[in-house]
Formats: sequence, C-alpha cells, structure tokens
Amino acid sequence: MHPVARAITVLTSLFVATSRHPPPAHAQRATIDEIVEHLRSGVGALETGDTAGYLASTRRAYALAPGLPFVAYHHARAHALAGRRDSALTLLGRLAREQSVIAFDAPADSAFTRLVGDPAFRPVVAAIERARRPISQSTTAFELPERDLIAEGVAHDPRTGTLFLSSMYKRKIVAIAPDGTARDFVATGADGLGPVVGMEVDPSSRTLWAAAMYLPEGGIPFPDSTLMAHGVLFKYDVDTGRLLKRYVRAPGEHRHGFNDLTVLPNGDTYVTDSQAGGVFLVSEKGDTLVQIVPAGTYIFPNGITATDDGRRLFVAHGEGIDRIDLPSYRRTRIAGPDSLNLGGADRLAFYRNSLIAHQAFGFNRVIRFYLNRNQDRVERADILDRHHPRFDFPTTGEVAGSTYYYLANAQLRAFRDGKILPWEELDPVLILKTDLR
Repeated sequence: MHPVARAITVLTSLFVATSRHPPPAHAQRATIDEIVEHLRSGVGALETGDTAGYLASTRRAYALAPGLPFVAYHHARAHALAGRRDSALTLLGRLAREQSVIAFDAPADSAFTRLVGDPAFRPVVAAIERARRPISQSTTAFELPERDLIAEGVAHDPRTGTLFLSSMYKRKIVAIAPDGTARDFVATGADGLGPVVGMEVDPSSRTLWAAAMYLPEGGIPFPDSTLMAHGVLFKYDVDTGRLLKRYVRAPGEHRHGFNDLTVLPNGDTYVTDSQAGGVFLVSEKGDTLVQIVPAGTYIFPNGITATDDGRRLFVAHGEGIDRIDLPSYRRTRIAGPDSLNLGGADRLAFYRNSLIAHQAFGFNRVIRFYLNRNQDRVERADILDRHHPRFDFPTTGEVAGSTYYYLANAQLRAFRDGKILPWEELDPVLILKTDLR
C-alpha cells in the first residue's frame, strides 16, 4: 500500500498509532477526524500535482499532532517533494531514531529520490536498518486453535492462575487454565456483550471487569446496534461467569468507546474512553460511572494502569503517557529521552516502578519503560520484543507474579469487505510470556 494511503487507513482505524510530542496549547482538543481530514485534503492535492497543497495540508496535520509518526512521515514527504531538503531530513532523522516503522518506507519511497545520494541521508538509512532488527525475550505460553477470535484484551486471576482472553469478533470471553485448556467464560453476545477489549480481574472482590467497544470503525460486525457509540463496562463474578452489573454511558455531545481499564486495591475501577478522549471511574462505594478526566482532554487515550499502592494512575494517549495522582486527579506528562517515543501504547502494565507498553502500531514492539523515583520521567527502556515473526498487532498483556503474558497476534486487520478472512488466512492465537526478573 502507498504510504499516504496507509497513513489514512491507520489513522481511521479504531486503534490509532499516537505520539510522544505535545502539540501547541490550542491543539489540545484536536481529534483524529481533524487530522485525517487534513491528510485526505493533502492526498487529493498531491493526486492533481499540487505539491504546495500537499505541503500545506500536512503542515496543518503536523501542527495538531507533531509526534504522530504517520503525520510526521508524510510531512517529511511533502517537504522533500517541495525541495526542502533540510526539513525533510530532520523529520526523517527523528523518526529513524525513534524506530518508527513508517520510516522503513523511506529508502524506497519515490518522494525521497533526490535524497538517496545525499551524505546526510546515510545516517538515516543506518538508523532504519538498526531499527529493523528483531529483538525477542519471550517464549510461547499458549496457542489457541480458535483462529477467528480477533482477541484483544488479557487478564489474569492470581488465585486460580486462569488467563482470560477477550474476543472482539466473537463478542465473548475465553478462559485459559494453567494447563492450556480453553473454554468459553462468557458466551458470544451473552448479556449484550459487544466486541470485548480491555479486561482486569479484581482478586479481592472476585470480579472480572470487561470493556466493550460498540463502534463501526473497527470493522467488527455485531447484530444489535442499540448500544452504538455507547461506553459500556461489564462486571462479572470471576468464579461463575455470572453478570453482576452493566454500566452504560450514552452518547451525547461525544461518542464513547471504552477501551482499557485498571482496578485499584480499594476496588475502584478506571476505564479509558478512547473516542471521547477522557477517563471514567466506577468507585467501590459509589458503584456508578463518573467522568474524572473530561472529554477532549486526550487524543485517543488507551492503556491505563496503576501503582501497586493505588495512589497513581498512568494513562497512555496520543501525546504520550500521563501520571494522574489520586485522589486529586492532578495530571503530569511523563518526560523521556528525545530518541524515545512514549506514544501510541495500546496497553500499559505497572511492575516494580516500570511501565510495560505495547506500541504495536507505530513501532511493532513491546517495551519496558523504567521510571525515575518521582515517576515523572522515563530514565531508560528495554525492548522485550520487537518484530517477532508471529507479531500481528501485539495489543495487550498482563503481569502474573514476575511473568508477563501477552497477546502476540490480535489480527485486527483480518477483515475484507466487512467480513473476516477465510480460516486458512488466519493464524492460531498466540500468547507469549517473558520473565520480568
């Protein structure tokens, strides 16, 4: 696929690669729709030979989300086509140092033909080649033959050792015993269950929380459109599979799409609203949905986790990762080295003052960010897995003691014309594990 077309495909996907760099203050409430519209306008201009129009449109998208890898890459293309060598090289160099996979297209991209022989282009190519190299610290934990799950979320019950896997396509939850035996924990569509994404077990109350996303953009067919664009959270008895309660947020000024969640030691449950750009809470005492981060605060908030003592949250979103202090809800942007992109994390997990992040879309990696003592800066990073041969959107994982279990192949793009691909074109669901010690 042409890089421009790929950019638009990715940006309009339900799961969006996002960025590290904060946009200007006036752009805080930028939406993916705005960014996509600017790119589409630029593509239309380029197709008519209007390079200046392409540059102007990508400049507008870049002003909204300067760290979004796909936006930065196509802004670099526009600069190169307009003969702006230095700015094109600067943008490409940044993407190469950050190890963004979209930069891999650059050496063969016709937009950069005039740069290929430039000495300043050589270090960019060298950085790209280094970023291409696979890194792996994982081994196989489980492999499920049910290929058409389109699995997305992972949760672990420390009491029984059961690993739970959410299915978007089949709208159900699968339980995997320690011996690898799999069974349906919640059957397809039971309790009005939609495409299931984030999940987490509260071992104290013996509950399993699950978020479902009812949005047409994901390409996941579901028969009941009653809950379209609602935020929906399910609470199950983890021992019996009985639904205890369903929490629903109807769309109003904003569409909703609950995504990932975390449960604190006191039983409070927080869930990200990727569509509206906020965060919700179901408190143990209040037992109702309350918005604690306003809509429009973030571009596509996704992964969320908490410290072991429950005093801080960490939320991954389009501008990076925020620390949220509790109960004040004071937000602090996590800083990091210039060469390290903290954005685009589909999943976050906290372990011994580090954050495990799944950057499946922009970087095709699972990475561990080590925090400083104040937990406001990433001091270093360790790639757990990158470009694994079985990777096909490694979306989420869960810490179980000192072992990290995670999904290697969500296969989120396994659709053609609104239908799932044939069985033989799908892969068995692969769960990998790595020792965090």
